[in-house]
Formats: sequence, C-alpha cells, structure tokens
Amino acid sequence: MEMQKLFDFIFAMFIVTLSCIFIKYLLRAIACIRIFSALGRPGWAGFVPCFNAYVLFAETFGSGWYFLLGLIPAVGIAFTLISSFRLGRLFGKGTGFCIGLMLLLDVFFLILALGKSQPVAQNRYKRTVTGQKQ
Repeated sequence: MEMQKLFDFIFAMFIVTLSCIFIKYLLRAIACIRIFSALGRPGWAGFVPCFNAYVLFAETFGSGWYFLLGLIPAVGIAFTLISSFRLGRLFGKGTGFCIGLMLLLDVFFLILALGKSQPVAQNRYKRTVTGQKQ
C-alpha cells in the first residue's frame, strides 16, 4: 500500500511538472509571436523551439548561427544575456528594463510582447541572406 502511494505521488508530481513546462512554453511562444511580428519576422517562428532562438539571435546579433554557441554552457549564458540586453535596446527600453530582461527573461519577454512597444530604429545588426550588412 505504501508503494502505491509513493508511485501516485511521483506520477502526480511528474504531471504537474510537465504541465508547468508546457504552460511556460506556450507563454514564451505567444510572446515570440508578438515580438517577431513587430520585428517583421514570421510569427509562426515562435512555436518552433530551435528556430525561434535562431530568429532572436539573427535580430540581435545579425547572424542567427550564434544560437549554436548556446550549446557551450558558459558562452551560451553570456550570449543569451547580451541578446536579451540588445533586444530591450532594439525596442527602445532603458537600462533597467534591459537588466530585468536579462535576469527574468520570461517575465520581461511577456511584458515586452504584450505592451505597446515597437522597434524604435533600424536594426543595425540585421544582415541580408548573403551575410552583408544592410
């Protein structure tokens, strides 16, 4: 009987964890759709896990292939923080918001997506398909 209770508890925790991960993914995808649409990128890219990182890095660094550096632990964290800061600047946000975006990415990502923010200037990091700056 004890073993059954333990199994039920572990299964319930698994379902709760899986549900939280799914809700976080869904909220992040909705935020990506809004942000990518504001940047002139296809909104559906927000639902594709690796491709949305590619698009985000393409907007903030000029080349989307920088997202591959995320596979290297310390370098990936640094590039994600820099990308978050650059995304905030791209939308004309101040230093405080950019630091918040760096520290609480999902919360500030939703604030950025659901707010009235629009990109303020040309993206100086954007490159064409051939890799040349525009």
